[in-house]
Amino acid sequence: MRFIKWIFILISCIFILSCENIMNPGDVVITITPSVEDFIWENEILISATATKIDDLDKIVFYIDGEEVFEDNIEPFEYTWNTATLSYENHTVKAVGHYDEKTSRDEITVFFSPCPIFEEDLLNFEEITETDIQGELVDGGNIDDDDWNFGEGIVGTTFGPGFPNPADLYCNIPFTLEEEHYVTIVIINNDHDIINVLCNKELFQAGNDHYKTFQPPANVSNIYRVVFHISQDQHWHGDVLVE
Repeated sequence: MRFIKWIFILISCIFILSCENIMNPGDVVITITPSVEDFIWENEILISATATKIDDLDKIVFYIDGEEVFEDNIEPFEYTWNTATLSYENHTVKAVGHYDEKTSRDEITVFFSPCPIFEEDLLNFEEITETDIQGELVDGGNIDDDDWNFGEGIVGTTFGPGFPNPADLYCNIPFTLEEEHYVTIVIINNDHDIINVLCNKELFQAGNDHYKTFQPPANVSNIYRVVFHISQDQHWHGDVLVE
């Protein structure tokens, strides 16, 4: 019995020592610049990956939408993503760290937008500014102070309010420009999905007769956010309720 006991102890020690030689991979984490929440924009996006257990790491391989795009063997682990031909929809970014025969990975879904999306653009999908089919504020109706940019008429740049709101088949989005500008207007829903791009860096002359029409998805009742962008300082949003 004593012999069998010592054999069992010996086997246990060998097993423990062999387990210590089995290397566990480190952790890989992706960061993306510029981004807010999971929205990205700009013509070039920097994808960075950090990893633990660097001494055991052979390489990090980057993937976009399932396709290998870059292999990096030296810190910092980075890939510059050219988005010139990228569609405005969801895209998957993955980084895989190779530790000998083992791997560790991080994967995220991002939403490519033609203009910046700020944190305030993703908050408070709640109230609307009520308007009629002529674009006038509804007498006694609700006005959401966080929506639109009423401005001072032709003096300055204005955005909205959208009309009619609530909407059914369509909602017109008017805007006034004090001077010539490239304008981008994006529609997102309260799940933070891009629904439509009404215009993408489209050049408009100065004036007060500009508008784009939003046609919401059929048979879907929801609140949608219209994001209007000219520059960092001229960036506003307004909500449209579709019933």
